[in-house]
Amino acid sequence: MSDPQLSNDGWRSCPPGTLAELASGLRKVEQRKQRRSIVVGVASLLMMVTAGAWYSNQNGPLPDHYPYGGISCMEVKDSLPLMMSGTANAELVAKIQTHLAECPMCAELARKLQEQSHAGRQNTSPRGKRRDSILLASDLN
Repeated sequence: MSDPQLSNDGWRSCPPGTLAELASGLRKVEQRKQRRSIVVGVASLLMMVTAGAWYSNQNGPLPDHYPYGGISCMEVKDSLPLMMSGTANAELVAKIQTHLAECPMCAELARKLQEQSHAGRQNTSPRGKRRDSILLASDLN
């Protein structure tokens, strides 16, 4: 005898509403996945913003905001070559020197520029050619 609910291919018919319940369950699972993705994205964005704010607070304001001696770091950086060449006026030189006495970042920059300038003069031969551009036999050994 054959089962009245069993078809010729071996499938049984579902009770009414079973497919609707399965579809509803799948929709809920997909909605949870979407919500989880949104929450993870928002949390990641929030962490990045928080880390950026923390990092910027750790480093303090930008160097051009330090007005030591009545002159900002950016103005000092722009004016250092003038001062080192001796073409800056006395008032500017006084401001730069005051700034350098109070600002460790600009003082370090001035020291490096002075070293580079000094090294450039040492590497120049009497004819005006840079020694470091000439390969000597002693350099090969």
